[in-house]
Amino acid sequence: MRICTKCLIEKEETDFPAPVAIKREYGTYMKRRPQCKDCVNEYQRRMTLKNNPSDSFEVGGIKRSKRKLWEVYRMTPDEYIELFESQEGLCAICRDATASVVDHCHQKGHVRALLCQPCNVMLGAARDNVSILARGIEYLNNDVGV
Repeated sequence: MRICTKCLIEKEETDFPAPVAIKREYGTYMKRRPQCKDCVNEYQRRMTLKNNPSDSFEVGGIKRSKRKLWEVYRMTPDEYIELFESQEGLCAICRDATASVVDHCHQKGHVRALLCQPCNVMLGAARDNVSILARGIEYLNNDVGV
C-alpha cells in the first residue's frame, strides 16, 4: 500500500503507474511514480483540454479533425465548410450520398472536391488514371453478358 502525493489516498501498488527507468551517467535506476493512475490521468486530461481545446468540428453530422485537415490538405475548417456548402453536402461525382471525404490530387497536392466513400475508393482503385476510368466506362457500356 502507498499514499498518492496528489490525492493523499492510500491505494494498492497496482493503482500506481509502472516505475520509470531513469538513466544517469553512473547507471540506470527505477523510479517509482508518486501519483496514482487516476491523478495522472486527470492531470493529462486537463493539460490536453488546456493546450488543445477542441480539435474537431462538425459539418452535416460528420465530425472532422482540424489538425488532420490542416496537416494533410492545408485546409482550414472554414474552407471545408465552404466547399461542403457549395456542393450542397453531396458527393461531387454521384451527387447522391453525403460528401465526407476530401479528394485531392496526389501529383499536384491540391484539393479537388468532397466525395462519398465509394466514389473516393473508385478513384483510388483506378489510381486517378483517366484512361483506366474511360476503359471501365467502355466495359460497362459494352456489357453483353456470358
